[in-house]
Amino acid sequence: MHLLNEEIRCIQNTMSHLKKWISIETDSERKESYKKRYDELEELLTKKLDDANCITHSGKFHVDDIISTIFLSRLKKDVILIRLPTIKNINVENKIVYDIGLGEFDHHQKNRNGKRKNGIYYSSIGLLWKEFGKDYLEKLNVKNIDKTFEYMDTELIQYIDATD
Repeated sequence: MHLLNEEIRCIQNTMSHLKKWISIETDSERKESYKKRYDELEELLTKKLDDANCITHSGKFHVDDIISTIFLSRLKKDVILIRLPTIKNINVENKIVYDIGLGEFDHHQKNRNGKRKNGIYYSSIGLLWKEFGKDYLEKLNVKNIDKTFEYMDTELIQYIDATD
């Protein structure tokens, strides 16, 4: 698994400084040089965001997003994760977005993105398990997929969901 956050944070900090320098620079040649570098970094930043195939929220780590990330790293061959404060204005096509953005694998909507018959609401890991759990078990060549899926959900996933 590859985490892009440090690389992106460094690029964003440099871009922030360049933006300030562009606004105060009086020498046109130097100003143009700063603009050129800013544009190059903006292009690099876009590529880094495009490289990511999984997105979750930045800030504090929570059990559901940690376990979700571990699960996805077992499910997918190459997880390239980025943690962002928002996915606003970001192309999320062909990416698994969880615990952020009010999408399919986020439980922060008003209805919390559904609940089980026993009343336990789904967290991001519950939503991901519901969608990909059986595929994962199949990948592991589990004999009784339905029974194992239910057991894992009842004995592990629901406990994580209930605490979130």
